[in-house]
Amino acid sequence: MLNKLCLVLVAGLLVLSGCGADAEEKDQQEDQAKEETKDTLYEEGGLVVSNVSGWSIGKEKKEPLTVNFNHQDLKAIATVVETEKDFNQIKDELLAGAGDVEVIEEQEESFSYQTKNKESIRTDVYLEQDEEQTLILSFLSKTNVYEDVKETIEEFQSAVELQK
Repeated sequence: MLNKLCLVLVAGLLVLSGCGADAEEKDQQEDQAKEETKDTLYEEGGLVVSNVSGWSIGKEKKEPLTVNFNHQDLKAIATVVETEKDFNQIKDELLAGAGDVEVIEEQEESFSYQTKNKESIRTDVYLEQDEEQTLILSFLSKTNVYEDVKETIEEFQSAVELQK
């Protein structure tokens, strides 16, 4: 009788400790999910932006997906559109809509221009394309502070990703 009682107690303890382990594992998974959410500033429509110190989300529009991000004297605009046009077509459209500007730098998948106003604004545009979507990532800053924010632009740019 005593042996049966010990067996039942041991079996009960095993079941309880197993349930406790499951609850503990579930808590760890929830904590990990929260941690991953903390690491992501924005995630929607294939656009994923990791959390970068000092950046916040501004205005957001769904069609096409356009999200503004702010950091002190710097603004970033991320737009995701269907891939219908190549780099040069997108560049030409953006420049046509920008008004009186001067292109100051051009590379394979990026270009920069500035307004010809007294208080000039510099815009750096980066494109990332796959078969289905194009990410247009633009940074706007006053031309006279560009060198001060260049590192911040590079840090944020590396945190932006286009997912399928």
